[in-house]
Amino acid sequence: HDVERVASRWSPQRAHEEFPPPDRRQTRMLWALLGSLRGSVCVYQGEELGLPQAQVPFAQLQDP
Repeated sequence: HDVERVASRWSPQRAHEEFPPPDRRQTRMLWALLGSLRGSVCVYQGEELGLPQAQVPFAQLQDP
């Protein structure tokens, strides 16, 4: 699901949609680019509170 989230966040042509469908060609190209850059590849799968798909009640929000 993280790949779809990256695709939904970095897809400017679909930024106006609340939950844009992933563009698999663009997502594959993005992963190819990230994998070919100099340095180590690190895929972080931590908390996803800042992403548009997260449903967090206002009362539970806190600033780290």
